[in-house]
Amino acid sequence: MPTNISSTRNLISLIQKRFLLTSSSAAITLSPNSPLPTATSSSSSSSSSSTAQFLVNSCGLSLQSALSVSKKFQIHENDLHKPRSVVQFMKAHGFSETRLDKLIQSRPGVLHCRVECNLTPKFEFLTENGVVGVEPNAPVFIHALRAMLSISESTRKKKIEVLKSLGWSEKDIWHAFKRHPFLLGYSEEKIRAGMGFFVNTLKLGLQHVIACPQLLTYPIDKRLLPRYNVLKILESKKLIKKDLKIKNLLKINEKEFLKNYVYNDPVTTNRLNRDQLILKTGHDGIVSIFRDPILQLHTTRSWDFLEAASGMQYKHKQPSMSSDVIIGMIDTGIWPESPSFNDDGIGEIPSRWKGACMEGYDFKKSNCNRGLPSVSQTSITQEIILSHLERMLQLSLLQYQKLGSLDTQKVAGKIVVCTYNDLNIPRQIKKLVVEDARAKGLILVSEDETVVPFDSGTFPFAEVGNLSGLQIIKYINGTKKPTATILPARDVPRYRPAPTVAYFSSRGPGQYTGNILKVSFSNIYDNMGKPLQNSSHHFANAHEVGVGEINPLKALNPGLVFETTTEDYLQFLCYYGYSEKNIRSMSKKNFNCPRISIDRLISNINYPSISIGNLDRHKPAQTIKRTVTNVGCPNATYISRVQAPVGLEVKVFPKKIAFIEGLTRVSFKVLFYGKEAFNGYNFGSVTWFDGRHSVHLSFAVNVE
Repeated sequence: MPTNISSTRNLISLIQKRFLLTSSSAAITLSPNSPLPTATSSSSSSSSSSTAQFLVNSCGLSLQSALSVSKKFQIHENDLHKPRSVVQFMKAHGFSETRLDKLIQSRPGVLHCRVECNLTPKFEFLTENGVVGVEPNAPVFIHALRAMLSISESTRKKKIEVLKSLGWSEKDIWHAFKRHPFLLGYSEEKIRAGMGFFVNTLKLGLQHVIACPQLLTYPIDKRLLPRYNVLKILESKKLIKKDLKIKNLLKINEKEFLKNYVYNDPVTTNRLNRDQLILKTGHDGIVSIFRDPILQLHTTRSWDFLEAASGMQYKHKQPSMSSDVIIGMIDTGIWPESPSFNDDGIGEIPSRWKGACMEGYDFKKSNCNRGLPSVSQTSITQEIILSHLERMLQLSLLQYQKLGSLDTQKVAGKIVVCTYNDLNIPRQIKKLVVEDARAKGLILVSEDETVVPFDSGTFPFAEVGNLSGLQIIKYINGTKKPTATILPARDVPRYRPAPTVAYFSSRGPGQYTGNILKVSFSNIYDNMGKPLQNSSHHFANAHEVGVGEINPLKALNPGLVFETTTEDYLQFLCYYGYSEKNIRSMSKKNFNCPRISIDRLISNINYPSISIGNLDRHKPAQTIKRTVTNVGCPNATYISRVQAPVGLEVKVFPKKIAFIEGLTRVSFKVLFYGKEAFNGYNFGSVTWFDGRHSVHLSFAVNVE
């Protein structure tokens, strides 16, 4: 039976850690002559064991702390002289085992220091400047020592000279150092910029900075300047006291600052005009600042459509067709209190789930449940980033199409017809320009965007295609006093045909390879029983729809599936041109590429579609292999049916595949011959049918 080397090493490591933890819980004392169990076949495991043993026996670390440190720091069993000297030095200078434990956990590299050349001079330096006068077990001493170990003597001297040039005395420097030892670790640029802001902008006396040196840690553009501007506004409006200690406002966290000085004061919010908002953020290009509103669902018929298209329009409750399923979702943010995430009726989280619930801004671990087992702070942060990016984009576009660019005397009180069809300027901007000119409404002529919903808020807005737009323009030009009426919007149920492919939907072939075609479990027909159409009202091809619209019920019982393994994806990287070295680095596997690895072999990856980026009409037929797995009835027979364009010869071998008990995987081949085919992409499909299931395999073949 083959042995998985990685799994074996993980098992040895697990046994070793379990032994240590068990020993700890049983209060077994380790002596210098009782080494921890090691894996003799692994030098790294042996070194890790030696490290843990030394940390437990010589430094007094707990077993758990020793294991944690040994993962990132190694002491070879034949080189214990230096770490022993360091431990003896520390204990001789009054370090307790508790403080030594904390120092080694935070900076294990201290054990590799040379006592004579490194530790002794630094201790002497701290002594000369009154730091070692503090009890060695005090936290400030530990921080001071860590700070001194992180910088060289030349760097320390340079930072001292920088502070002196800014008006600090030797006494000031060491007074601040004892309060905030990492002061000397800051860059010269950071120190000078911070001092310039506090002394010149805030008019804060030098002694205030010396008394609170951690102020220099805060970024000016992202924290200090915006807060300073907010406080200036509030002070000018007499909303805060002038004797308020600004240092305290700069030190509190962001959430508390916003709560106390921005969001929760209606008087403040209402009194901030545009000029004040510019000061508040520090950006002179700002248009407005507003809270994100709670948006209501705009869809009214999606559920009806999905039910009708998938056969889900049953009055009785659907039986449970699947369980123990883990669904992964990448989103810009969620509302965990929504009923959508209620876990009533949901079983226990599958044991194979390896995720964790991570706390983030306004998200607690208690928000996770069986329906929402994991959330990363990244998603919440990403929502904020995307919101700012969208607004910044609007700001830059407004510079191109500015507010006030329309003649208010001509526009006010009228309905504006806009034929300026630049898709680089969003409809939101066009609407804002017209609304700013005090128009009553806007009719936008744009053939491309008519199929995409747009929320104009309370401002009347309509969008029409080019044909209707021409008729409107003709009416305006041919009528002495043209008129228009604004009517309430109305819902149009059961619109036909639907769905269609939106103009903004991405199209194939893929940018990097034409040998992969996107797929999904789907319907390929609209609600009129015809093939899906694109935005130009032509039948959509596989580059526009992949395999089509989703059918959730049929996806639960597909009959056959095309299994794509990790090995397939690694082979894709080989075929695409990645080196074995890079693939092994990414996958953490000892993977070998096939002997022949060329781009055209990507077509042979076991994907539920077929795409050939270049089929030479002058060469023999190209053969593509696929393997299907039966997940339906154990005894089943499927017959193939080919739909191919005129001139492209497509054959399937074998034409019939059969499954029996114990035989669940069967392979077949599809041959493509393009001698008589049209140049360019030819689209079609191979369908396997067993009387109940239709397993659809779309193909896209570029004949040259």
